[in-house]
Amino acid sequence: MDIGITIFGVGRFTPTLLSLVIFVYLLQRKQKEIGTIWFTYYFFFLTIFNFGYLFGYSMNEPSGRFGWYLACSIVFAAASRLQISFTFPYEVYSRFRKIMLITSFCIGSLSILDYLVRAAGSYNFAFSTHSFGSKYSSLFIPFSSFLFYSLSIMISLFRVLRIIRHAKGNGLQKKIKHAWFQSSELPISLSLIGITIAEVSLTVFYFLTVNQIFKTNVLAEILNLGGLLIFVGYSFVYSSSASGRIGIITRLIGITLVSFLVVLHSVTRFYQEQLIQGFENHLIDQTRTNFFMKDGGLKRNPIYTIALEQKDEKSETVNAIIRQEFANAISDDRFHYFNLGTYRLAAVKFSIGDQTVLGIIPYDEYRIQIHKILYPSLLFFSLVALLILFAFPLLFRANFSIPLNNLMKDLSEISPGSFKKGVVPVADEIVRLRKSFLQMAELIKKAKGNMPEVSSQIEILDKILNLESQKIQVGNQTLVYRSQAVRKTLDEVSQASRYRYPILITGETGTGKELISKLIHESSEEAKGPFVAINCATLPESLWESEIFGHRKGSFTDARSDRKGRILEASGGSVFFDEIGEMPLSIQAKMLRLLQENTFSPIGSDLTLKAECRFIFATNRNLDEMVKQKSFREDLLYRIRVIPISLPALRDRVEDIPDLIRFFVDRFAIQYQIKSPEIDTQLMQRLVAYSWPGNIREMENTVIRAMASHKEGALSLDHFQNLSIGRILMENEKPLGDDLLMSSSYEEQVQRFAKNLIASVYKQCKGNVTKTAKVLSMKRTTLRYQLIELGILDPKK
Repeated sequence: MDIGITIFGVGRFTPTLLSLVIFVYLLQRKQKEIGTIWFTYYFFFLTIFNFGYLFGYSMNEPSGRFGWYLACSIVFAAASRLQISFTFPYEVYSRFRKIMLITSFCIGSLSILDYLVRAAGSYNFAFSTHSFGSKYSSLFIPFSSFLFYSLSIMISLFRVLRIIRHAKGNGLQKKIKHAWFQSSELPISLSLIGITIAEVSLTVFYFLTVNQIFKTNVLAEILNLGGLLIFVGYSFVYSSSASGRIGIITRLIGITLVSFLVVLHSVTRFYQEQLIQGFENHLIDQTRTNFFMKDGGLKRNPIYTIALEQKDEKSETVNAIIRQEFANAISDDRFHYFNLGTYRLAAVKFSIGDQTVLGIIPYDEYRIQIHKILYPSLLFFSLVALLILFAFPLLFRANFSIPLNNLMKDLSEISPGSFKKGVVPVADEIVRLRKSFLQMAELIKKAKGNMPEVSSQIEILDKILNLESQKIQVGNQTLVYRSQAVRKTLDEVSQASRYRYPILITGETGTGKELISKLIHESSEEAKGPFVAINCATLPESLWESEIFGHRKGSFTDARSDRKGRILEASGGSVFFDEIGEMPLSIQAKMLRLLQENTFSPIGSDLTLKAECRFIFATNRNLDEMVKQKSFREDLLYRIRVIPISLPALRDRVEDIPDLIRFFVDRFAIQYQIKSPEIDTQLMQRLVAYSWPGNIREMENTVIRAMASHKEGALSLDHFQNLSIGRILMENEKPLGDDLLMSSSYEEQVQRFAKNLIASVYKQCKGNVTKTAKVLSMKRTTLRYQLIELGILDPKK
C-alpha cells in the first residue's frame, strides 16, 4: 500500500485530531441535553469527513478513492449543524425542527447515493489532491451542504430577532442591551452565526483553489489555520453555555492543545519549508548538471532536463510533447505536476542565462522525498498531542488535587461539621488555619463551578473555612445559619425542588419543617402558585375527607354549599401536610390512591379531578416504628418518602446558636422599637451549652420571654431563669468558669469553650486519652495535640 504524507495531508491532520478529541469529549459527557447530542453528531461526521480527506491525500493508489467516499459525510455534518441552530442553547421551533431533521437527512442520503452511483468503477488521479479520487461528478453534496449551512444561519438570525423582540425595555437599543446582559442565548447565537459564516468561507476557498485562483500550498495553510480557529470557536461557545459547562482541566487541555498545535504548526512549517527548499535546490543542481552534460532519458537519476525555448532535433518529438503537457501543469510555489501519457511527473523550473529549464523526475520519487521530509514532524505532532491529552490531567491532579485532598482531610477532622450530640469539637486548628487558607479558599470558590474534577473537595473546604452567617428570607420568616448541617439540608432542598415528586421532611418539633417546605415551594416551578398548609393533628377525623378533597352541596347533613377542598385550592402550587403521622388510617387509603393515580373525587361528585400540585409532607414521629405498630400504612410511607429530607436538631448545629440568639433579639428590638441590648458573654456560654430540646421554636419563645422582662443593660443569666445547663454537661460536673468567654468574637468563644471542655472531660476520664477521645468523638492524635497545647500533657511523653 503506497501511503505518503503530503503538505495537504499535514494540513488535514490537525483538524482531524481536534474534531476527534472534541467528539470523544462530547461522547463521554454524563449530562446530554439535546443541544449537546447534536454537537456530538456534528463532530462525529466532521471527524469522518476530515479522516476521509486525510486518507485520500495520503493514498497514492486507486484505493485512495474510498477516502473521498468517506468525505461525503460532510453533508450529514451540515445537516447536524442545522439541528444545532434549532437546539442550542435552547430548543426553538420544535415542530419545524423535526420536519427539517427528516428532510435534511433524506436529502443528504440521496446526495451521497447519487455520488456513489456516479463515481462507482471510475477514478482518476488528481494532482490538486495528490491522490486518486473522483471529482464531484454530482454537485448535490456541495450544494446540499451549502444549503444546510445557509439555513442554519437563517434559523440563528430568526432566533436573534425572537430574543430581541421578547427582551424588556423600550426601544431597540435597550432591548438589545437587556438581551445581551440578561441571557447568554443572544451572544451564543451571534457567535454561532459568525462561526458558520467562517465555515462556509472555508468551503468557498476550497472551490476557488480547485479552480487555481489560489495555489495548493496556500489552501493547505488557510484550511489548517481556519479549522483550528473554527474548532476553538465551537469549543468556546459550547463551554460558555450552562448546558455545556466544562471543567477547568478540560479547558486547560483544550487551550494547551490548540495553542501548542498553532505554535508547533508555525515552527514545523518553517522547518519543513527549509527542508523542502533544500530538496528543490538539490533538484535544481542536478538539472543544471544534466543540462550542461546534455544527458537525456526519462529515468530517476540523473533527471531528465529540457529547455522550454530551445529546440533539440534529437529529442524534439519527446520535448514537444512535454512542453505541450507542461502547459496544463498544476503548480505550487516550487514544483509543477503534470502527466505524460501514463507517467506522472514532478518538475522544477528555473532560468539558466536567457533560457528557462525544466528538471523532471517521476512523481512517485517526488512523493517519497516529500514523505521523508514531512513524516518526522507529523509523528512529533501526534506524540506531543497524546502527551497533552493523557499526561496533563495526571500532572494537574498530582499538583493540585492530591494536596487539596490532604488539606480537606486534615481540616474536616476538626471542622464544625463534626458536631455530635451537643459536644463542641476542637476549633483551635480551625482558627489558626482559617487565616492562612481564607484567601486561597476565596480564589478556589470563584473557580468551583468550572472545576468539577475537584468540586467535592472544594465544597467541603468551603464549608470548613466559611464561618460567615447566612440568611435566607422565606415569606415573612428568615432562615439563619452558618453550619455545615444546614448547608447540606439546603443542597437537598435545591435538588428536591427541581422534581415534582412527594417530599417527606422529618425532624424534631421546632426544627423548622414548615419553613423548609415553603423554601421548597418558592424554589420550584410552582412558586407562583398557592402554598396550602394542612395541620393533620388539628383536623377531626369526620372532616378529613371534606377538608382535603372537597364536597358538593347536599352530599351530607351539614353540606350547605360546595367546597373546593385543599387539593383543588393548591392547583398550580404546593400542598403541605404537617404532622402526617396523625392522619387517620381510614384517610390513609384514600391518600394512597391520590398519590398513586394523581386523581381524586370530591364527596358527592361523580367527577374525577386531576391533582395539579406538589405534595410535601412533614412529621416529627418515627414513621417506620408506626408501620411496625400498624398505625401507619407501609405502602403510603413509600409513596410519601420518594425524596426524604431530614432536618438537624439545634444541638447538632451548635455553631448556629449565637447567630440565632442575636437574630431573635434584634428582631424583637425592631418590632417594639427599642434599643437592641448586648448579650452577656457568660449568658452566651450557657445558651451555647444548652441542648434546646424544643429547638428553634423553644429558642424563639425563650428570647421573647427574656426580652419582655428586660429593662436596660445587657441581657444576662437573670433573664433566662429556665435554662438547665445540665443537659449538655456530664453528670456531677459543675458549669465551666466565667472566664470562658471574654471576647465577643465567635471564633474565640468556640476556641475557649472547646479547650475548657477538653480539660474537664480529660479530668473526668482520669487522664485516659483514648477514653477522652471516644467521649468527645475526636481522633486520638488530634486530642493529644490539643492536650499538649493546653499544657496538660507533656510532649516528651
